[in-house]
Amino acid sequence: MNDVNKELRKQAALLLKVLGVMIVLPGFLITAALAIFVPPTNDGKYASAFVSLILFVIFFALLQDE
Repeated sequence: MNDVNKELRKQAALLLKVLGVMIVLPGFLITAALAIFVPPTNDGKYASAFVSLILFVIFFALLQDE
């Protein structure tokens, strides 16, 4: 029974990583494209790039093995 629980936990962790990547990667690509191609306003000059960097860090954190 203990082996079954370990296997279920591994599968659940993998599923969470896949779902996280499916959510974070498009967000990263969209904000990176906005940071590159859309001219920023003076108020939030680096806001889009900052959000893109945060999503990039989250993306690689999701890909790390335990």
